[in-house]
Amino acid sequence: MRVTPTRVLSAEVDVAPMIGVLLVLLIVVMTTLPALKTMDASLWSPTPDGSPCICDEFGLVVLEVFPGHVYRVNNRAVEASGLQAHLTRIYRAQAEKEIVIEGYPTATYGDVVAAIDVAKSAGARAVDIPPREVLSLR
Repeated sequence: MRVTPTRVLSAEVDVAPMIGVLLVLLIVVMTTLPALKTMDASLWSPTPDGSPCICDEFGLVVLEVFPGHVYRVNNRAVEASGLQAHLTRIYRAQAEKEIVIEGYPTATYGDVVAAIDVAKSAGARAVDIPPREVLSLR
């Protein structure tokens, strides 16, 4: 009696298309990653001895943000519609294009972000945000 060999069927997953898809996704992520825009901002540490804000001492541009798009630049009231033009005039004459944004506790996050956006559009290169403890000393 002759025994005929039986064929064993096996199923294997074809991983070649999956590797291709993963490579395409990797390329997409690598090409879009540098396009993400970031903004440099330095957050000040509160001074332990309670000394006042150094903004006035070094002649920095200080933008105070109040609720409802109310602004003061270096202790001078500025209309929201003229804020960008005012800051552009200031930065045209300055080599250092740094601004200190003081968002008061009653100002909303949106008010402060809108002020930062206007300052960056006007030419500010560095944005400093002092802590709340410094604001309470002024």
